Amino acid sequence: MKFPIRYLAISIAVLLTAGLPATSNAQENGNGFYASLSGIYLLSTNVTGSETSNGVTASGLRMGSGFGVSAAVGYGAPAGLRAEVELGWRSIPYDKVDFKLGGTSLKNVSVDGNVRILMVMANGIYAFDTGQVRPYVGAGIGVAFLNASITGIGGISVGKVSTNSTEFAYQALAGIAYPVSEAAEVRLGYRYAKTSDYGSHNIEAGILFRF
Repeated sequence: MKFPIRYLAISIAVLLTAGLPATSNAQENGNGFYASLSGIYLLSTNVTGSETSNGVTASGLRMGSGFGVSAAVGYGAPAGLRAEVELGWRSIPYDKVDFKLGGTSLKNVSVDGNVRILMVMANGIYAFDTGQVRPYVGAGIGVAFLNASITGIGGISVGKVSTNSTEFAYQALAGIAYPVSEAAEVRLGYRYAKTSDYGSHNIEAGILFRF
């Protein structure tokens, strides 16, 4: 599944056009409480290592591209520092895997299923005051709740095999923000998110509202 990122680009363009008259007060009022909402398109990194069960070894698990959403509430200080709590959800489909059974090896076997991840993160962000377009960088740590399910292998249905786990998570993020009013800004950014088992490169677009 691919998140329709072209719609994100269209939305950002519309918001930027609508926000051209934004005054400098929008840049100066970066402090106070805020809430944000973002859509995410992600490319997951492959899963390293191998697992053996009943004489079958699986390795080289490749992941497809997925999508997600995130919402956060936080507080911004006048110096550009922000602290926030974020709730994020991601869905990452499986793609291919390699199998080995005795002396027989099978490469690029299709896998049907996905990993769904709910992440609760505490983030620290610094926004640079450089004018209308403001860069930002940040990092966060938290916990991820994962549900992994497989419904088919090599085009053959296996019902639904699923497992759950709870893992430590961290992320690094960067992007640019553009004020569209005194109380709102649109953002386009990148983040790398990682749990103990899964990592992903994320492109996100969203909007932030100040109270």
